[in-house]
This record gives sequence, structure tokens and C-alpha cells, in this order.
Amino acid sequence: MPGEDRVIIAVALSATYSVVSATVATSVILTTEALGYRISLFGIVAYAVVIGSDIVIMYLSSRRLIYIFHRIAAISPGVQPQAHGLDHGEVSQELKLGEREQIVVDAIRRNGGSALQNSLVDVTGMSSPTISRVISSLENKGIVEKKRHGMTNIVMLKEGRKS
Repeated sequence: MPGEDRVIIAVALSATYSVVSATVATSVILTTEALGYRISLFGIVAYAVVIGSDIVIMYLSSRRLIYIFHRIAAISPGVQPQAHGLDHGEVSQELKLGEREQIVVDAIRRNGGSALQNSLVDVTGMSSPTISRVISSLENKGIVEKKRHGMTNIVMLKEGRKS
């Protein structure tokens, strides 16, 4: 995908920056304590802000990278589309799946044919509203069904589509 390389590099650099930043900040605090100096309240608050922002950057970067890699895998020429569990003798009326739909179906398939809806957010890197829309679209196409499970849903591939 054109331009995807730059995005990957930018996201990877921001994740690397946050790791280095957290390491340096922690080293400063530990060295200050080891030398016997007292750290002011301002120093502790500043450290907490740096570490907190680094954690947010690392989290968002990792989600974005996972999403990008799933997109690349979904459209990569080396990845062959699966026949959605149909036997070789059956005629496939292949449904055209969008990029995000294919990522979600693949994630459910890798999880044995069912997955919690909120876990699909983490696995795919998509937002919760996006996952909800994709699952609704897959339900309308007859590919998945969902059942309430506590505060989330269990999303299952319909029979004949699990392999």
C-alpha cells in the first residue's frame, strides 16, 4: 500500500520514543534517589505525567501497528482468500467482504470460530464502534451471529464457515 511504509515508520518511531523517554525518566528518578537527594513534589508529578503520556503513546502506537499489519495481511498478494468452510464439492457464492470485515472474520476464525466482541477491539486494533458496525454488517450477510454475554457479546461464525 502506498504511503503505508511512512505510517508504519512514524508509529514505530513514536513507540520507540516513548520507551526511551520512560527509561530516561525512570533512570533520573532512580539516580536522584540513589545519590541521596530528595525529589520534590513537582519532580514526582512531572515524572508521573511523563510516564502516563508514554504509556498512552505506547498503547495507541501498538493498536495502530496491529491494525496496519492486519490490513496489510488482508490485502497481501500472498494471502489466499479462504472458501469460508465450504467443501470442495459445494458451489461457493462468495460474499464480497470489505477489508475490515475480512480482518474480523479472520480474527474470529483464528479464535476457533467464536470470540468476545470486546476482545475483537484489542485483537484488530479497531475502535469499539467500528467493530459493532462490522459485526452488524457480517450478521446481515449471514456470516456471523452474536449472543449477549454479560456486558459484551459472543460473536460466532455460522456453521459451515468456521474453517
